[in-house]
Amino acid sequence: NITANNNYIDGISIIESSNIRATNIITNFNGEYGIYLQDVVDIILTNITANYNNGGIDIEQASDITLTNIIANNNYDGILIGGSYIIAAANIITNFNNEYGIYLEQVENTTLTNITANYNGAGIYLMDTSATLTNITTNFNSVGIYLDNSYDSNLTHIIVANSEQEGIYITSSENNFLSDTVIFNNTEALHIEYSEKNNVSNIIAHSNNYGIYLFETHSNTIKNSIIKNNTYGIYLH
Repeated sequence: NITANNNYIDGISIIESSNIRATNIITNFNGEYGIYLQDVVDIILTNITANYNNGGIDIEQASDITLTNIIANNNYDGILIGGSYIIAAANIITNFNNEYGIYLEQVENTTLTNITANYNGAGIYLMDTSATLTNITTNFNSVGIYLDNSYDSNLTHIIVANSEQEGIYITSSENNFLSDTVIFNNTEALHIEYSEKNNVSNIIAHSNNYGIYLFETHSNTIKNSIIKNNTYGIYLH
């Protein structure tokens, strides 16, 4: 059991290290990050609370990282991962963060499972990333899930509700799969722009201003979906 609170920079920093197991950690009210990892391999973090930091957890240039049972609330950013691969994150709660609940940039071979991301700027943001997202709930974010220049991602069993703007926003992205998803009470349920070869199936989009909004896209597939009780059902521009 480790408590690392009220430090000037980071609660815990791990640099150029490997084969580390850390569990039952509380790291709150630090000036920069609750936990900072850089140039690390084979790290397992379990039962972590990282609240009220500039960033809850930041992982850079890492591989073979496992995060389980993480709470990252009331930070500027909840969980940041960049330039990394083989990341597995499960049972994550990331709420009330100013900017991002979870932010991935240039990350490959990554899975996010059983994630709750509420009341953030963006619940989950993927930039230049390929990932699998399963069992995700996002509520009351500015944007629920954002894919920017991302590819070969699979999003399934998603609930997105009460976003100020888009429930799911896909831009400049290709070959992504979205299925078994419910999106309601957003300005736009699903927005796809400047993107191609994305596949959408078995979604329910109801009680939004726009159910599906397509802007300058081509070769996308939408099938077996219910779009109902929106101001506009499907809008092509």
